[in-house]
Amino acid sequence: NGVMACGKHFPGHGDTEIDSHIALPVIHKELSALEYHELIPFKRAIHEGVGMIMLGHLSVPSLDPSGKPASISEKVVSYLRSTMQFRGLVITDAMNMGALGEYHELEASAMALNAGVDLLLHGVDALLETLDLIGQEARGLQGLVTFGSRVGLDVDLRDGVDEVAGET
Repeated sequence: NGVMACGKHFPGHGDTEIDSHIALPVIHKELSALEYHELIPFKRAIHEGVGMIMLGHLSVPSLDPSGKPASISEKVVSYLRSTMQFRGLVITDAMNMGALGEYHELEASAMALNAGVDLLLHGVDALLETLDLIGQEARGLQGLVTFGSRVGLDVDLRDGVDEVAGET
């Protein structure tokens, strides 16, 4: 039916005091505490076959000591894929949120893609600028499929993309 579930906001947004729409929240927990609390719903969702996980704009030093937001962190994406064995799509939250204010939206978008994110969540104009910035020749939704296919995902968007893009 063209609908895919999405677990969010990895690695867990419940224990923050700052709204990521405004600024970057920092989760000061050891990895063992994250695994015992915040990561439980994601482990369950992955076990149940969720097709997509959205990365939160959160700094989690136990996953990436650099303090880089999870949504643009290669270490966080690697943890999700390698340690948690997630094979679906990894998507960002909106790339124009205040938590990424330290970065230009296009810079953060390129960082997210380089970190291994499959889909970026932001407006079409910014998406096209980002694709130009990273040297892709993709067009519209069809181009987004290439990001997902590069990591051998268990989901296949091609069946519905042509219809959504108006190319039936």
